[in-house]
Amino acid sequence: MRIVYIGTKAQKGDNVAQTGLVWKRGEILEVLDEKKAEKLLEHSNVWADADKPYELMKELVSVKTPVKLVILQADTDTFVIQSTDSVVSDLRAGRLVAQFVKPEDLASFRDWQDLDKQTKPDGLEPVGKKKAA
Repeated sequence: MRIVYIGTKAQKGDNVAQTGLVWKRGEILEVLDEKKAEKLLEHSNVWADADKPYELMKELVSVKTPVKLVILQADTDTFVIQSTDSVVSDLRAGRLVAQFVKPEDLASFRDWQDLDKQTKPDGLEPVGKKKAA
């Protein structure tokens, strides 16, 4: 089956069906295993059947603004967050992690955080943090 990458990145490796394929944005590649192709197509905002009508997702554009994280638009599949360039840079570089939690899961998440604090061996500090002399 011919699969096209329609996502927002310049290129995307298959991290869903384990085909080993890497697409450039808009590129069509043949996925020989029908089940793997169907698994990719479950992610309709990332891959599409190239033999049917499809559209590339809108590209994300960096916005320079000194605003904290604020949701600007939200609908069923997409939301837009306005932020400072430093936050975006830190996210892309892996120095910052964004995590979204459903309100009903927040208590469980906080319990997990507390458990992590309670079970951390004494004297163990996060990577990069130096003890005060």
